[in-house]
Amino acid sequence: MGSALFRTFVATAQKLFGLTPTTIIRHLPRGWRQIFSGCGELEVARVDPRAAVVLIRALPEVCLQSSAWIGALPAGLRVLFELVNSTGDVTVERRAADIELRFAW
Repeated sequence: MGSALFRTFVATAQKLFGLTPTTIIRHLPRGWRQIFSGCGELEVARVDPRAAVVLIRALPEVCLQSSAWIGALPAGLRVLFELVNSTGDVTVERRAADIELRFAW
């Protein structure tokens, strides 16, 4: 979280939109493209008042074949809740060539 790129993204989002779990998830695809260039595309499939579903599509095969990489996604993305001073959980499930992330707060 200390990288200049990430700090810039978070600062911009805070200034423009305010930060809540909902706003951070809505802008997650943009942040993903900046941080994980060439590593799939995020699609926000659904945002509810206290939950969201995000799909990671077009992941490189090396990522899809790595259970450690996929297994690390929930812990890494849970940090987003800390950025907005909230508590929540992230679960992950592989759906064919896509990864489904379920956020709940």
